[in-house]
Amino acid sequence: MASVKFRISSGLKSIIGRDLITNDFVAIFELVKNSFDAHATKVKVVFELEKKETAAIYIIDNGKGMSDVDIRKKWLFVAYSAKKDGSEDPNKKHIYAGSKGVGRFSCDRLGRMLQLQTKPLEQRTVNSILVDWGKFEQSPKKEFKDIGVDYFPTDSFDRLGGYVSAAVKHGTVLKITELREYESWDREKLLKLKHSLQKLLDPFAGVKENRELELVCKREEEDDVVAEGPERVVNGVVSNNIFSKFFEQSTVISVALSNAEATTTLIDRGVEIYKISEMLNKAYTELSACKVSCNIAFLNRASKIMFRKLMGIAPVEYGSVFLIHNGFRVYPVGDETDDFWGVNRRKQQGYNRYLGTRDLLGCVRVGDDGSVFQEASNREGLVGSPTVDALRSFALASIKRLEAYVTRVTWLTPEDNEKLTPDLLSQAETRSRIIRLIRDMTASSKIKILSYNRDLISILNARSEAYGESLNDLREVAERTGDQELLHKVDVAEEKYQKLQKKLREEQQRAQNEQSARQAAEAAAERASQDARRNATAYKEEQKRNAILISQQSRGSEFYENFIHDIAGNLKTARMSLEDIITDFKSVYAENSEMSEALYDLMEQIENLQSLSRFAISGNFRFEADEVEGDLVQFFRVYIERIAKANIQYIDIDFRSKIQNAIAHFKPLGLGIVIDNLVGNAKTADAESIVFELTSTGRDWIVKVRDDGRGLAADVDVDRIFEKAYSRTDGSGLGLYFCQKMLKEIGGSIELSTKQDGRGLAFVIRIPKK
Repeated sequence: MASVKFRISSGLKSIIGRDLITNDFVAIFELVKNSFDAHATKVKVVFELEKKETAAIYIIDNGKGMSDVDIRKKWLFVAYSAKKDGSEDPNKKHIYAGSKGVGRFSCDRLGRMLQLQTKPLEQRTVNSILVDWGKFEQSPKKEFKDIGVDYFPTDSFDRLGGYVSAAVKHGTVLKITELREYESWDREKLLKLKHSLQKLLDPFAGVKENRELELVCKREEEDDVVAEGPERVVNGVVSNNIFSKFFEQSTVISVALSNAEATTTLIDRGVEIYKISEMLNKAYTELSACKVSCNIAFLNRASKIMFRKLMGIAPVEYGSVFLIHNGFRVYPVGDETDDFWGVNRRKQQGYNRYLGTRDLLGCVRVGDDGSVFQEASNREGLVGSPTVDALRSFALASIKRLEAYVTRVTWLTPEDNEKLTPDLLSQAETRSRIIRLIRDMTASSKIKILSYNRDLISILNARSEAYGESLNDLREVAERTGDQELLHKVDVAEEKYQKLQKKLREEQQRAQNEQSARQAAEAAAERASQDARRNATAYKEEQKRNAILISQQSRGSEFYENFIHDIAGNLKTARMSLEDIITDFKSVYAENSEMSEALYDLMEQIENLQSLSRFAISGNFRFEADEVEGDLVQFFRVYIERIAKANIQYIDIDFRSKIQNAIAHFKPLGLGIVIDNLVGNAKTADAESIVFELTSTGRDWIVKVRDDGRGLAADVDVDRIFEKAYSRTDGSGLGLYFCQKMLKEIGGSIELSTKQDGRGLAFVIRIPKK
């Protein structure tokens, strides 16, 4: 039997070159990958595009270069890959981006002529090759091996317009001329190339692996100077740092797979929510020979807007969840129209329950020895296999874990969609949802809670509607994780909760009794009102004659005092309930909504009524709404002694003044509200004392107020503390707003003191002199 051999046509060049690599960008990607595979730390992609006759593309690297033997036995050996058979670096463990042996034909895609210069460190001469790809296209009857290329040594690298230094000791330079698509290389295409090169690099390993990629085109330098933003600049280092910038203000899940265990960390806008490990048993056995991890972010509306500002394009146009194989991106996974991970097909089944590619940005990273995952010959993703299916399953499971947090926690607070910060995570309802999520994870025997956020997963405010239910969830978390400290806190909280419930029941009973008493007193009140109407005219005249104080005898009967006391008590309860309602509504309604404005107006009315009741009970002051002309010294002394100290206990309130008479026009009710709010805020901040000191300037009376409480928290925006509903506590955020409003009505003002010395908080109040 005779033996025959294949003959290889010169047409093979086009089949594995221009016909296979149909995209200019992919051709450049292949050449850049080859440079980094050659241990290059710096790769420069240069475009000379001033004239068509001299146009050229250069790929310049400082890699290990090729020897004469490498060129003859490897580079000129078609379809042979020393990376694949292990002979490229026999003494080093190195993971390669390419191993097909056809990347060199990317040069043919870009231009007809190739000049290759290469030099290893230990060699003196530079090996040079000149290839005319057109020779392989003259006749398909010519055999591939019969078409020669020019091979010659030189003393040094060509300077190439200064792009290559004379001091270069090793590396490879590719010069591609007679460009096949010269006219297409306009500014927009170069910008698209730069953006694509950014996505080519692994965003989580580029800096660590000391890789620098630079794009150069002198023709575009002038336009770069006036470019609108860095993303519109062609020249410069190509870096994939968008993820590091973006992830700090997004909800991000990071998962690392090792053997049969997945370690997952979820961070929401800089706040770590939890870290868990999960035993997967035999779920991903096909991936056991690989390194697999993912970092995926959820895009809310605010983060999509931020992305557009940073990148100049919408995130959907940039891409979604990319695949990084051995340090480089696999195309087209993650492109706008690609659904490699199957998330869009899944989202169609439940639009409001599932995340799609438009909601996600990140990457899945795999590392192998080059034999597990095979990139398709046409550079269109990975060759299908059970291992690829397992990888898809792993990525989708990670996305589902992120999805569980987003759909069960942040999506239920519509306002959170507009936030780049974690402000709303501290709200009682949001914390309750997070606690429930952690509780559900602890129920699985496969999941181990490594850590969780103890600020969020802790006892809620007792006034929260979810308080009781949340305590039960926290108890389950504490018991299943063995958290004795949390368990003790739950025990204490439950005891307090039971006492609170008992107190509420008692208050409800008391309210019912008071209602019965009020109904019985209505008849007597009606008779008393008839007497009051007859004396109304005389009473008003008496009020006018007394600027501030009225006599003890005119206060009314003992019945009237008790009646006012009941009103004051109910107002206090109403104010506390309304404050809780406002706090809850702030997480649902916009600050300028009709509902919130109505609640703020109602709170102001209650403030006025509370102040009015205090005047009527204790102060002996005139309480009509009109301004009075009176002595501020006398007002502050009497109000603090008779009203403030009686109504706000457990804080020392002091008034100081060296001035004897401080005559001004003011509203007693309004000024009383100012004093009450400042004292109340100080008490809330654990102050033991607060001092009001009256001084004078040329046109104003000055009241300096200072307490010894905790002062302002670090996250408080001092420019907003007088803004309606602004608060960093569980309060309504209306107290200082009311103070400012009341003082403005008499031409005065309140502001933070410029001297905030030591512990506490200081304000300055200005009231115009008469």
